Amino acid sequence: DCSSSVVANMRLSSMPAARAAGLRRTVTRYGLAALLIIAVAGMSWVFDDYLAAVPYAAFLPAVLAVAYFGGLGPGLFATALAILSIWNVLLPPHWSFAVPPTPDLVDLVLFAAISVACTLTQRALRESNAKLAVETKATLRFYEAGLKSWQSQDMREGLDEMLLAAIEMLGADMGNTQLIEGDGQKFHMIVHRGFKQEFLETFGESPVSGNDTASGRAFRIGDIVVIEDVEAEDSLALYRSVRRAAGFRAVVSAPLVNRTGAPLGMLNLHFRSPHRPSSNELRWLDLHSRRAADFIQRFKSEEALRESEARLRHALEAGGMATFDRDMKTGASLWSDEFYRLFGYRKGEVQPSRAAWLSRIHPEDREAAHAVTVNAERAR
Repeated sequence: DCSSSVVANMRLSSMPAARAAGLRRTVTRYGLAALLIIAVAGMSWVFDDYLAAVPYAAFLPAVLAVAYFGGLGPGLFATALAILSIWNVLLPPHWSFAVPPTPDLVDLVLFAAISVACTLTQRALRESNAKLAVETKATLRFYEAGLKSWQSQDMREGLDEMLLAAIEMLGADMGNTQLIEGDGQKFHMIVHRGFKQEFLETFGESPVSGNDTASGRAFRIGDIVVIEDVEAEDSLALYRSVRRAAGFRAVVSAPLVNRTGAPLGMLNLHFRSPHRPSSNELRWLDLHSRRAADFIQRFKSEEALRESEARLRHALEAGGMATFDRDMKTGASLWSDEFYRLFGYRKGEVQPSRAAWLSRIHPEDREAAHAVTVNAERAR
């Protein structure tokens, strides 16, 4: 009646939104399962003359459909309703739960066994498909983030893309990447997502040693550290007010280590509620941290190479020297900018070659210079 409907609606409205939505979905799945089985039972009764030899023919597809689209619970529920419908409506004596003849009873038991087996198989298939979908999505996101980061020209930009991918992969609410800089005694937060200014001011730089946070522990043991609930950790009470203001309860930290085993930094993910990632999620996090470490190492190596080349260039310019390269197989030459200048050419004015170089050598020295280069190439 109206009063019971109002009470039911009031109870639903007083529930948290997620719980109420879940309850509605459950009621819908079971309700649709019941309606489908009732419809099949009615159809079977109407066409009893045609289905008398195979009274189960329409019920099994219905049970399979419910199990596939509704899940295990609705599938078993549909199986039970189908058994009761067949027993009560289709098997003699009709409209009675009296024990049917032995052959019909055997068929009914066989139908029940097949329906339960099919329902369990459908459940396994759904779970397998769901896992495959998750793995496919994770793999595509992993490679997408890798492609974007390796195409970036700035280390912060690349690390930010990797951090975002890790946050999405594990369903985290916020995260940051720290690098060990300077003398190796401090973590410096280079990229972050989702944090308030107070947290950034407190943990923008933090000591590597004597640090009992998740990142400090991960650094000491060289492995991923999970703190399911920071509120339950007495050792973390010092920054409790900052963490509460930031709004997270769980932390996962993964060390960034290069291929020689040297620590580079830390990848940290934060969750608003107590949480422990699954083993599969931790495996993906490990892959993200390894790739981030490779990315950092590549950028640092390229930066060191650029600095080295700049120092060499300045030294050559200061000493009035130049460099050139020559491919021994093809004979193609490559001149530095200073080489063009020393020999009186504008850059790009001539194609670098031995002939262009020899043409700028004093005629009296040309033969000797040519002999020196030929002998050097032969000795090589």
